[in-house]
Amino acid sequence: MTDFQQRLGHAEQIVAACAEVALGHFRATKDLAVDFKGPRDFVSEADRQVETTAIELLAEHYPDEPLIGEEFGGHATGDYWLIDPIDGTTNFLNGLPLWGVSLAFVRNGEPVVGVIALPALDEVLSAAKTLGLRSTIDAALGLTSAECGLMGVGRNGRWAGDDRFRLEQALEASGLSVVCLGSCATSLAMVASGRMLGYVERSAKPWDVAAGIVLCEEAGIEIDARCENESVDIWAGRLVGKPR
Repeated sequence: MTDFQQRLGHAEQIVAACAEVALGHFRATKDLAVDFKGPRDFVSEADRQVETTAIELLAEHYPDEPLIGEEFGGHATGDYWLIDPIDGTTNFLNGLPLWGVSLAFVRNGEPVVGVIALPALDEVLSAAKTLGLRSTIDAALGLTSAECGLMGVGRNGRWAGDDRFRLEQALEASGLSVVCLGSCATSLAMVASGRMLGYVERSAKPWDVAAGIVLCEEAGIEIDARCENESVDIWAGRLVGKPR
C-alpha cells in the first residue's frame, strides 16, 4: 500500500466519524449553542465537536503532523492537514442539507488527499493524487451540458459585492445559470461529481477549498487556485470566459 493510499483510507475513516457526530447535531439543531465570529459568520457547538473529533483521531495515526482547522486554527509546517468541520454552518443551523465535512492532506504546499462528506445527503467523495476519484454518487446524475449548466458562485464577507455581481452577470451572459449553495465544499463536490459545470469564489480560506481541489483534479476537472496571505481565489470547471 502506498503512502497516499494509506492516508486516503485514514482520511475516509476520520471523516466518516466526524460526519456521524455532525449528523447527530444536525438532527437536533434547536439544542445547539451558537456563537458569532462576525456578521453572518456563525459557529456552533457542533463545529467545535467535529473538529475535536478529527484532532483526536488524526493524532492516533499521524501524531507529528499538525491539523489546521477553521475553529481552532494551527500552524502550517511541513506536511499538514486541513479541516473544515462543517462547511456551510448557516445551512446546517437552518436545517438545509447542503453542508459538508471536509478534510485534506497537504504536502509541499499542494493538497494531495481530500475527502468531503455530505452527511445529510448520504454522499461521500474522496481522492488522492494519481489514484482517481471515489464517489458514492450515482454517475448518471446531472446533465452536465453547457446549454442548461449550473455555475456555482461562493459568497463571503471578504469578497467585494460589486466584483462578485459583475462576475455573476458575465457568467449569466455566457448562458450559464448561477447558483449559490452556501457551502464551498459542497459546491466543489458537486463539480467533481458532474452536477455543476463549475465553481468560483474569491478570498476563500484554505480549509474551504483544499479537499475539493483534490476531488476535482482527480475527476479530470480543470482548476485554477491562487493563494496569497491565507486567502484563495479558486475557479474550478468551466474556465471559458474566466476573467484574468
